[in-house]
Amino acid sequence: MTFNPLPLFCLGFIMAVVNAQASTPLSQQHTQPEVEVLHWWTSKGEQRAAAALKQAVNNNGMVWKDFAVRGGGGESAMTVLQARAIAGNPPTMAQIEGPAIEAWARLGFLTDLESIAQQQQWQQSLPDIALKVNRYRGHFVAIPLTLHRINWMWLNKQVFTQLNLAVPHTWPEFMHTAAIIKQAGITPLAIGHEPWQVAMIFEMMSLGLHGAEHYRQLLVELNPDAITSTKTLASLKMFRQLAQLVGPKQNIQEWPQVTSDLAQGKAAMQLLGDWVKGELSALGYQADVDYLCAPAPGTQDGFIYNMDSFVLFSQNSAHPQQVSQTMANLLMDKTLQSQFNQLKGSLPARQDVDLTGFDSCSLKAKQAFDKAKANNNLVPSLIDSMALPEQQQNEIIQLLHRYFYQSEITPEQVVQQLLNIQKRLGQDGF
Repeated sequence: MTFNPLPLFCLGFIMAVVNAQASTPLSQQHTQPEVEVLHWWTSKGEQRAAAALKQAVNNNGMVWKDFAVRGGGGESAMTVLQARAIAGNPPTMAQIEGPAIEAWARLGFLTDLESIAQQQQWQQSLPDIALKVNRYRGHFVAIPLTLHRINWMWLNKQVFTQLNLAVPHTWPEFMHTAAIIKQAGITPLAIGHEPWQVAMIFEMMSLGLHGAEHYRQLLVELNPDAITSTKTLASLKMFRQLAQLVGPKQNIQEWPQVTSDLAQGKAAMQLLGDWVKGELSALGYQADVDYLCAPAPGTQDGFIYNMDSFVLFSQNSAHPQQVSQTMANLLMDKTLQSQFNQLKGSLPARQDVDLTGFDSCSLKAKQAFDKAKANNNLVPSLIDSMALPEQQQNEIIQLLHRYFYQSEITPEQVVQQLLNIQKRLGQDGF
């Protein structure tokens, strides 16, 4: 994640310009309302899921206008969205995650969906984490579509069978297994150059080594005591061991490319969220046949989550009420959520969707979610935009990426930089 978008609070200074420009009537070139959708689903698996959504939109009296922005973490898409908003021409609908939803709502950009939500009883069908993320001042301003589990480990079944290896359940076991795989001449870990891919492994490692409470204190609250704790130093030292095992900086690859390496047996393991499964499915590979899914080491009882949500900028639509009602109805439809998430690799945001047809990995994810929820082991992904404002999130990602590949950086220096980020977080008023 190399982008540093304009902080959202800066947009408040140009609201008068935005409102003036947004009031200009739009020309109607179609008899059906056009819905311009900004998202960052550009891999094969994501494109399959997006195509199903596009078809559903077109089948429901709308015209889908695709606005896909490349970049697996969504940072490029958010930069584009902010530029469009400043120009007074936001898209009709945009994919947004986590605290950014509240930031956009606070500036008055988002359509209030509370009346629709009450009519359809959204609150009864969504988990508490979705209510927290998608509402502002008690009103729904976003529509949740997916529930992703981040802490997954993907294994090439043929490689593990060939080397007679067991699935590693702890981080020491993982390191030992990776060393055996490397000695056999196979890349042990599929990982690309994108900083967020690297940082996401530290996220899993923190949960796997020290549990959900430490994870929350360190990566959600940025608690100074947690930052300076022996647990954080232990995680950083294990992270460095993994870096040394993996070797020098990986090839210039985005996550779909390294997922392809995993599928072809060029690499044995991958630590990444369940969108990997959507990509593997699009490539023609099957769970339990070609690859195995298991919780990231030590995270069997935990669930790091991310949610894809959509917001509506319907003030920039020729048919605001029709668009809002139709899109809200569609995105929260049980059948659509089932179809989309089977293709995407995730779980439906709605908890009352029948999971018939979902594969074994999804069923494991659902069991893990329910168990983690019951035991207070659900934690938001910092790396995937669910825990902190984007500025602090990006700083931590870049810091962990530099540490992973630059051996001269010490764990103590990382701790000090985390403390500096924590201080700035408080100064910014978040």
